Amino acid sequence: MFAVRERLEALAARLAAERATAADVASLRALLDQGREATQRQDLARVAELNSTLHLRILQISGNPWLSSIAKSLYLHVQWIFRLGAAERAPHSWAEHIQLVDAIESGDGDRAERAALDHLDAASAAAYENAEGGYAAR
Repeated sequence: MFAVRERLEALAARLAAERATAADVASLRALLDQGREATQRQDLARVAELNSTLHLRILQISGNPWLSSIAKSLYLHVQWIFRLGAAERAPHSWAEHIQLVDAIESGDGDRAERAALDHLDAASAAAYENAEGGYAAR
């Protein structure tokens, strides 16, 4: 799943950086604010939902309907996996999301792609660590 996400989301981030309007960036920033608030409240179900919403919004901003269509089915699984490790992962994930949105806002496709890949590397490592630990309650 993460190998597929790396391809889809890196391309989506690059395209979003090239195409995002000020309104698009504002919508991403609003999601970041909501995610930060939900993380602070430890509303992990909401954090997982907002995580998916943010990534799907970036896919939408990319302007490529194929990317969005392919990724939508994937995000049911992404949300489930994120939720399993959200207690530990959420603060780090939202910090990475800020870097990603900053890169998209900059208009620099290379930077946005790198931010997406860095985020996915960290998310993948956390998911594997949780799987090896048997998703023990923390």
